[in-house]
Amino acid sequence: MNVFENAKWIWCGDRETKNVRIDFVVDFVAKKGQSAELFLSCDFQYALYLNGEFINYGQYADFEEYKIYDSITLDKLCEGTNLIKISAWHEGRETACSAVQSAGLIFSLWIDGEERAFSSGRTLCSVNTKYLCDNVSSNQIGKNAVYDELDCDNGVFVRADEVDKTKELLCRPVKKQLILPEKRVKLINTGSFISTVDENEPNQGKKAYFAYHKLDDKRKVRYLPDSEIPLKGEKDGCWAIVDLGEETVGLVSLDITLEKDCRVLIGWGEHIQDGRVRSWLGGRNFCLDLKLKKGRRRFLYPYRRIGARFLQINVFADSAILHHLSVKPTEYPLDHSQYFSCSDKLHNKICEVSARTLELCMHEHYEDCPWREQALYPMDSRNQMLCGYYAFGEFDFPRASLELLSKVQRDDGLLEMTSPSRGSRAIPSFSAMYFVELYEYMLYSKDVDFAYKTLCDTEGVLKSFEGQFCSNGLASLYTNDSRVWNFYEWQKNTDGFKVNGREVFDAPFNAFISMAYRSAAMIFEAAGDERSKFYFARVKEINEAINRLFYDPERALYYTRYTQEDKLCHLNQLTQALAVFCGACGEDKLDRVLETMMENTELLPATLSYSIFVFDALMKRPEKYARRVFDIIARDWGHMLYNGATSFWETIAGADDFSYAGSLCHGWSSVPLYFYYRYALGYRVETDSFEKADCGLYEIDGSVDILRSKKK
Repeated sequence: MNVFENAKWIWCGDRETKNVRIDFVVDFVAKKGQSAELFLSCDFQYALYLNGEFINYGQYADFEEYKIYDSITLDKLCEGTNLIKISAWHEGRETACSAVQSAGLIFSLWIDGEERAFSSGRTLCSVNTKYLCDNVSSNQIGKNAVYDELDCDNGVFVRADEVDKTKELLCRPVKKQLILPEKRVKLINTGSFISTVDENEPNQGKKAYFAYHKLDDKRKVRYLPDSEIPLKGEKDGCWAIVDLGEETVGLVSLDITLEKDCRVLIGWGEHIQDGRVRSWLGGRNFCLDLKLKKGRRRFLYPYRRIGARFLQINVFADSAILHHLSVKPTEYPLDHSQYFSCSDKLHNKICEVSARTLELCMHEHYEDCPWREQALYPMDSRNQMLCGYYAFGEFDFPRASLELLSKVQRDDGLLEMTSPSRGSRAIPSFSAMYFVELYEYMLYSKDVDFAYKTLCDTEGVLKSFEGQFCSNGLASLYTNDSRVWNFYEWQKNTDGFKVNGREVFDAPFNAFISMAYRSAAMIFEAAGDERSKFYFARVKEINEAINRLFYDPERALYYTRYTQEDKLCHLNQLTQALAVFCGACGEDKLDRVLETMMENTELLPATLSYSIFVFDALMKRPEKYARRVFDIIARDWGHMLYNGATSFWETIAGADDFSYAGSLCHGWSSVPLYFYYRYALGYRVETDSFEKADCGLYEIDGSVDILRSKKK
């Protein structure tokens, strides 16, 4: 059944106007106890209300040519007439997590198998003038809200315009997010913008203590919404900071009583090491800018989730009463029946927080981080998928993310840096890594058909690599321009190397291509496609060339880079690990290279995200290195826990990295999950068997029943 057979794509006014929100309304009659099914899709984002109550949000991240619709059950229908409002947001700009589409909304409402309402030129709509068109920008994610209920027109509803847009819509490939009740939060502090202590105060310790803020109650821990917090301000106004208790992802919610019409700012961040929420840095603006009327005001920002631990409110008035400032968590429904445990409480906690970190970075697709970007990257998502197979036994989610990534192949053959996105720089190593995660999806899910079809659709990426190969049998780096970033990881000499019209060769880049070709060969072989022979042969040739140019037998290590001017240069752990992982480092040199990788202090260490390659390389010799791997996990991930982490960081430097923009929740740092399940618990999906390594952990228990069911 085509649920949109009668429905039309509609809009209100000029479709070229960017960053506009349009409210569409439709009423229908229902009986008590009935439920309805609403099918809808829009170009960017929507918020859904039933009889004035917020119900749902969240258009799936998609493209004009790959359009997804939602199906939402409405089970709180009133007897008689009910009113649906769909507020559709057309942003109209490219970001790291959205591609520009033509504005439009389509919907169809069904009750008991009968269509009761659908979008058409008869649908009433109005521009929501409370949201301004010229609001501030948040880098990578997109626009933030400037909301004004003081100087806005009352919406005038007119009939919608029917517009041209695809009628070939696909059902959402993953489950909808759960929208949970607002979290109970702890008040951290309140105050005003100047000192509240008299200059003649003899107790200067008190003066210093109150120099920037004053406490309403210095001895009692106060929680919202249990308490009503009076805010008092001087000069510019008053403020408060609340603690969500842990890294949280969801929709900002406010309940406040204002003494007068005034401006209210709500900022969010992951720490308060500045003494306040770090809500602006480097052009990124993590803030809602509101102008609210006098009296009790309730506000929910329904269009975009945030990632935060702390919220700060600044009220431009002398006083206010804060009833609640929180987040409605939005979480992807996951199966938590698989588990790992051991006698070591630190490792158990690392496993738990790794899974929580991964979960916080799953909504429509895998996200690098929920605070700063919310973007789907091929490299980041490889770690996330691999760990997610063990933590949640989840396969729909990685399949959908792989599908999204397959849609962003550029004219030069490479994949865009993120998806859905167009016009960003490509990272060639990430494009190569896409095929590794595609192969691993096939390995864990046994879904050969999807892997094979997707490989055939994206083989152009592999063919683009062929154009980089030179007479020495190696692929040279892409010439740097605005479209290419030769990046591997956030470490010196591997975080982006500029190439200006000359042949430069990197061992990591060639290792990534080797891994991509091997993954493609395995998928083709599983599908019975003869193309596997070509890619297996190319893997052998590339690996031989890596050894020929980059390997130093006397030092038992691989150099990272070769240039005509500097010859061989740069040493790091990642290069050694990738040489092992791609198969260039054979058994004849493995022990010496692993020893060099661990003992040679000249080698720059791998970062958290790429430690997975180092650990996997070391586990080639578990009898020698397994305990060291788990000791490093305890040291580095334990360091984050000892420093208050409730989710794991982008890098070990935490919030101070990247000019103080370091993320404190990053999906790629869920790496330990893979090692707890694969090596400590010992489950090997290839053989459906358990082979525990001596990791120094005891009383190990766990379940991988969902994974095992895929084997049968």
